[in-house]
Amino acid sequence: MSTSSATRRLAALQSQLTPGGGAAAPPAALQQPSQLARAPTSAAVKGLPRFDPYVMETYLDDLRDLKRQVYDLFKFRPELLPVVEEGMSKEEHRSLVRAQLRALLETGINPLSFFDRDYKKYFYLAGGLVSG
Repeated sequence: MSTSSATRRLAALQSQLTPGGGAAAPPAALQQPSQLARAPTSAAVKGLPRFDPYVMETYLDDLRDLKRQVYDLFKFRPELLPVVEEGMSKEEHRSLVRAQLRALLETGINPLSFFDRDYKKYFYLAGGLVSG
């Protein structure tokens, strides 16, 4: 695109933006490309906001108490955690999940009661036990 066609295009765009649709001449800086320069912007001066994931989780996580209970349960009963991530037989996995469910019930956490009251807690517990 040549300089003259760029100038005509800018003039056409400016006429569309000018109230009343009058054709205004392009600014002098746009008529001579050698005079173009960058102007500092306010975004260059400001920094990005700080983000602290711990604070966000603390204030936005409504499952914090349930997660703490489940974490404490598995922290004090490490035999309920899978020893290997892969290679468990179907029966070994089923017996591990049954033991985890019994332990949750012993501590007063009943996943099926959440199915009626709070789907989010139910699926949190189900996802944690199945992926175990």
